[in-house]
Amino acid sequence: MTRSTPPLPIAVDRLEARRLFASSFTNDGYILSTTNGRINFGSGTNNGTTYETYDLQFTPTSGDGIRIIGDPGGSVDFISVGELRAYTSTTTGRNLTGLGSPTARVTAPTGGGSRSLEVIRDGVTPAVGSADSAQQYDTYDGPNTVAEDWIGYQYGAGQSFNRLLFQEGRNFVDGGWFTTLRVQVRQGGTWVNVPGLTITPAYPGTNNNTNYESYNLRFTATSGDGIRIIGNPGGSADFISVGEMHVYGP
Repeated sequence: MTRSTPPLPIAVDRLEARRLFASSFTNDGYILSTTNGRINFGSGTNNGTTYETYDLQFTPTSGDGIRIIGDPGGSVDFISVGELRAYTSTTTGRNLTGLGSPTARVTAPTGGGSRSLEVIRDGVTPAVGSADSAQQYDTYDGPNTVAEDWIGYQYGAGQSFNRLLFQEGRNFVDGGWFTTLRVQVRQGGTWVNVPGLTITPAYPGTNNNTNYESYNLRFTATSGDGIRIIGNPGGSADFISVGEMHVYGP
């Protein structure tokens, strides 16, 4: 007889939940309240707004399962979820992505990628090798030369940063990658390089003909009101591409 191995307990300290309403659910599909009253999950009613995101933080607690639970709203008592992600204190840190506003050197690209910077934080991570241009933002704006290109987030208040998760987009014959790659944080209006930067796996800095590869960029905790990746863009058309870019702090 094969004995199943019980799941290992994991210490979790954070959930990120995106609430979903559909327009046809006039009075249905929301959480009315939580069981312990500690989480401010919006108004606890149908506010007519779709895909709102809530960051649920709590003291690290170990176990082999985690859930959100509460009184379901509406006349037929049900809830809906767009995304629900659990984080551990040791591996992830605080997700600062949703607190900032995406920004880039090129804000009106003319290539085949998405025209919206929001695509870099929509939670969609295409499979490695995917050829879907719509799931990435690239800075192609015609065959011109630029020394450096960049993309990142700006914040209304100072934050402490120590990690970026960067999923590159597509590599085209004329660009879509960095040949050099750095991380900078904005302090007092000036962009400065972060100390202690390591990139895992090693960033190739060339067209390796593989789309949507992901890289962890870790560095010494640095405070500022903006963060970006910056470097020399690759290819004859000098542009970069991003599938997803998430920001974390200690």
